[in-house]
Amino acid sequence: MDSRSDFLMVDARVEKLVAAVSNFPSIGPDPAKWPKWNGGWARADVALVDAVLSTRQPYSRTLATVEKWRIATEDIGDRELAIFTELLNEELGQILTERKLPGTTTLRRDGIVELAQILMTGPFNCRTGNEIRSRIKTKGDALEVRHAMESVKGVGPATSSYFLMLIGIDGVKADSIVSRFVSDAVNEQLSQGEVETIVGVAAERFGSTRQALDYAIWDKAPRMSHNR
Repeated sequence: MDSRSDFLMVDARVEKLVAAVSNFPSIGPDPAKWPKWNGGWARADVALVDAVLSTRQPYSRTLATVEKWRIATEDIGDRELAIFTELLNEELGQILTERKLPGTTTLRRDGIVELAQILMTGPFNCRTGNEIRSRIKTKGDALEVRHAMESVKGVGPATSSYFLMLIGIDGVKADSIVSRFVSDAVNEQLSQGEVETIVGVAAERFGSTRQALDYAIWDKAPRMSHNR
């Protein structure tokens, strides 16, 4: 398929998504009427705990653990990511859960430690949320950061994107709720990457951020539970 055909296919899908969102009761196509996302964290460690623990889990359960972590570590200063390598497994286990990363035998807390090490070393060399935000805004390498995070087994595009969203980088979390809604809107089974692309282009059509449209879909789409 040539590039023009690719463009037309994406454009057709975007039009279908725009129509579906425009039909949301009481809010319609006006971003000013969309529900507002009040999430996000200044600290990279809190964002990492939130992003990893909330994957495929009810968010109400995750939030309690995230808040417990935030309070227990509120005096860490600029050791936001380093704290994960400084604490012993027993200390991490007192706060973080014993659940495993999706499709693996790896504890989520061990995955968090590995992700922190990736972000602190190699080409990134970041230890705080501010440093990650600054790097991405300066170098425009959000995709490189995400790909490095996704090298950890059990960490996928939804988790890596959500982590960046939580520290203030615009994006789309193509979780089960958003992906199902977009796939249903275009009447195709889409990959997470395709969902991100289509929501991103649709957001431009609405004159909104990607995060704003992502949250409007997540909040208004029919679902069984809040898994974010």
